[in-house]
Amino acid sequence: MTQIKTTKDTENQQKNPDTLSEKLEALAESAKSFNMPYLKDIPKIDGKTLNIISQNVAQQHKIISFEKSDRKIKVGIVDPGNIDTLNVLRFIAEKGKLEIDLYLISQEMFDGMFEQYSGGADKVIKDAMKELIQDDKVGGEVSSSRIGSK
Repeated sequence: MTQIKTTKDTENQQKNPDTLSEKLEALAESAKSFNMPYLKDIPKIDGKTLNIISQNVAQQHKIISFEKSDRKIKVGIVDPGNIDTLNVLRFIAEKGKLEIDLYLISQEMFDGMFEQYSGGADKVIKDAMKELIQDDKVGGEVSSSRIGSK
């Protein structure tokens, strides 16, 4: 069965882009309308930079810091038209004596970046476990006597 696309289908597709390139195009158009840069990829964020904005504030306002140099930080924002969010950013800037550069990000990008809050803790736990296992190796075998016992 052949499917015929109507004008309404095309409009819906533009409002709800399916492919990555369509989503990136939509983000670029939004960024242009806000006269601001946008992110094309999810960056790897170090823990210190990530925690400039607390996890709770980041989640509530859909903002996330992703790069820092001296007193300047780059912050991804999902809704740059949200006055409450902009006020929170002003407060963070004043409190930390920081200059903030805003970058538009999609909700999906925010979600991917936000996962790095918990990713930092997971890495610390994995590294600690590796170190513990290396310390406990005896003759090529792992000694389990230290784990859970005192």
